Amino acid sequence: MLHFRRIGSGLGKSNCLDRILIMRNIVLPRSKQKRSAGFVKRKKFKSIGNVHLDDRILSDLDKLDSKELELKIKRLKTFTNEIKHQIKKTEQLKKIEMENKLESVKDREKDAEELYSALSGDGIGTQNKLLTSSEGLEVSNLSQFIAASESNQVDKLLPPILRKRIEDDDLILSSLLDSSSKDYNPIIHKLYNNTEQLQGISKKSLKNCVLIVDKLSFDNIEKLDKMLMNYVNGDIMKFDSSMYFTILKNLSNLSSTMENNNINEQFNNSIILKMKELIKRHDDSLLKGTSVRLNQNILNFCIKFSSQIEDFDNLNYFLTKFKSYGIVPNRVNYTTILQYYTRCNYVKHAWNIFDTMKFLSKEHFPDTVAYNSVLLLCSKEKNYSKALDLYDEMISFNVIPNVSTLNIMAKVLAVCSRDAKTSEGKADSLRLLGWKYIHQIQDISGLNFSVSTIESMMALAAYDGDVGMARALYYKYITGKYINITRTWKSKLDQKAVWRQVLDPKFLNYLLLAYANYNKNRLPILLGYDKGIKLRRTIINSVDHSSKMIADEDSQYSLPLLPLSDLSNHWEILAESRAIWQFNVEIGGQTNLRSFSRDLIKESEIKDILTTSKSFDEFKFNIMHKIALLKSTLVDYKTLSQANIISYLTVPLKLGDKKEFWLRYKEFTFQEHQLDEKLKTFYMNENSLLNSKTKPTNNSDNKTTSVDTVNATETFIDYLVSLIAKMCTNSSVYEILIKAATKFKDIELATKTWKDRGEFRKTSTFQNATKSDRMKSDAEFARLMVNFFTSERLYSDALSIIMTSQKYINWNYTMVKELHSGLINLEDQHSIDLLLNIVNKKSQVQLIEEKILDIKL
Repeated sequence: MLHFRRIGSGLGKSNCLDRILIMRNIVLPRSKQKRSAGFVKRKKFKSIGNVHLDDRILSDLDKLDSKELELKIKRLKTFTNEIKHQIKKTEQLKKIEMENKLESVKDREKDAEELYSALSGDGIGTQNKLLTSSEGLEVSNLSQFIAASESNQVDKLLPPILRKRIEDDDLILSSLLDSSSKDYNPIIHKLYNNTEQLQGISKKSLKNCVLIVDKLSFDNIEKLDKMLMNYVNGDIMKFDSSMYFTILKNLSNLSSTMENNNINEQFNNSIILKMKELIKRHDDSLLKGTSVRLNQNILNFCIKFSSQIEDFDNLNYFLTKFKSYGIVPNRVNYTTILQYYTRCNYVKHAWNIFDTMKFLSKEHFPDTVAYNSVLLLCSKEKNYSKALDLYDEMISFNVIPNVSTLNIMAKVLAVCSRDAKTSEGKADSLRLLGWKYIHQIQDISGLNFSVSTIESMMALAAYDGDVGMARALYYKYITGKYINITRTWKSKLDQKAVWRQVLDPKFLNYLLLAYANYNKNRLPILLGYDKGIKLRRTIINSVDHSSKMIADEDSQYSLPLLPLSDLSNHWEILAESRAIWQFNVEIGGQTNLRSFSRDLIKESEIKDILTTSKSFDEFKFNIMHKIALLKSTLVDYKTLSQANIISYLTVPLKLGDKKEFWLRYKEFTFQEHQLDEKLKTFYMNENSLLNSKTKPTNNSDNKTTSVDTVNATETFIDYLVSLIAKMCTNSSVYEILIKAATKFKDIELATKTWKDRGEFRKTSTFQNATKSDRMKSDAEFARLMVNFFTSERLYSDALSIIMTSQKYINWNYTMVKELHSGLINLEDQHSIDLLLNIVNKKSQVQLIEEKILDIKL
């Protein structure tokens, strides 16, 4: 088929009309260049002949039956009428709404004019104008108007019968008006002191107004229990499940109330006894044939409190008791128990509970909270592979991960990437995967990161040695916390109290780890891909590095960070790490560690402790108690923890600055055996002086003795004052000292550390540790000593340590790998054989199993 088409040539009108071309009906595809240049392909519609719309409809209608056609027409008419009705109704409603708004505005203007006239007293007849309350009662002045409105509010808060018995509307309003922070304690106290208490109140009022109370103190819980018993006239058969629910709920919440900041064992026992008293009351009612049954919510209250106080025996008691009622723990109960086992580090019990939940039933299958609990266990066990398997398991079972799950996953991967052993040589890959989880959180919440997310990000930055990112995150967290606390501070700002709440030892530790892991020869992981570069740049640029000031009304306090967006020199890292450490220990710069005077400990106090102590152990305890009290008020003792001290000493160690390492060690640590020596010397000398005073001596001797005594006492007090900002060395500190001796190739330091740790093993701190902890610390110290001798090419000394300790330490190849390589290079086959025999030595169980196998063969 051929088509004729006129085509204009662009040369003129005559050519456009006269020129005719014959064209075939062929579709030619556009080139890729034209399509990529933005040309849109037009859709080719099928050409239809001249068909009228009515013809098209009639052709479809011809296929329908007449009855069907009538039915469709009726439905169409009905549908049209309904639409018209809805449109008319909507218009009427809009009109009524507009009229109501106009009337309300006019009423408010009228009320305002009448109130103004009544208050001002100006104009004719203003003295006779009356205010009208919301109840329609006319009152003659503003105070009555306010009283009437308050009366209406109180009736909404409590029934009239309870209001009458309390007889204090102001108390009711102040306690219950704010729905976000209701305080039922004064209400229960007032009701208890009324002779009628809860008598005569309907069950509906009791349920809606009394059995909803929350956050009661222990005394008021006792009062409420007595009032409820009086309400049922002492009949335990009428004490229903809602009453048990309310009492046990308030008991379980006691550990989180302000009253219990300093929870003691006696108080916890009182709560447990009260819970058991209620359970016994229910048991007695069961014997009498009551139909009241406890439920799983009540079980959860009991196990919740037992888990909070870490009471394993009572937890099992409540589980066994409720099992006798036929109540099997549900998912919430099991999750509570799982969280308790995780918090107490009962690893085996926690995994057993988790497996039980998975295979018990569909209703018991773990939810997101339960999975998060076991993911925390993976963090403690440093088992990233198990954490990844659990996360994949959540996805496969449609358990939706939340932001907490992503935070935990990022932190698990960060912790497991800290060394080659836990990361299995994949540290960079683990950190990269950890940042991928952070980016998922970023996709959900943008840059509005929670504290948990900031902590996970700091962990990833710390183990990666990304100082710039860690500094920016630390600054944003500390300043944000400072601003939030000062905004809500009700009284006059106490900077020392504010900084105690602001400074966080955990975040300081991450910052110190970032300083320690810094390596100028490698780039941070975030700089390896676009999304990471953008996130890092955004966070670092959001910090004002030129002036890190936190302003308040009184003065300005600054974080001692250098005015640089990133650090590149070792001296900058050393200086800033020392400054930020001092700032934290000194509670935000509110105290000066070098200004501690001898006056902090008076000589009279030392004399009193000496005279009242019956033995040296008691004298030592009283002295250390005095130092602990001073430490709690003058320095941030939470910062002076084992983990923080190790991180603080690791910074100069990894950067290779021996002088700075030794200064930090001496300034912030002391050894217990040296303390014992000084305390014993002072204690023995003072006791001998007291005994000598009872005997007659020459005057010249008395003068010399008194001068020496004064000097000795002053020296002793100076030493005690120096301990206020120090931490006692432990196994971890001795381990880092050996690492320093290896790093700096210092045989003298290694020898001294070996002797000092031998003295440390005799102290009460080491002896009071568990046997497994003692053996573990001994094994680690021996391994480090072997590495030191190996680095110094003293192979015989290293081998002698292994041979003499093989009865107590289970040596494996990873512990002696460096020594084995050194012996191979030396071609000392005899020593190699001795070493491998110890490493490959089989246990007694393995030997017995081999004998059994030989007998069978």
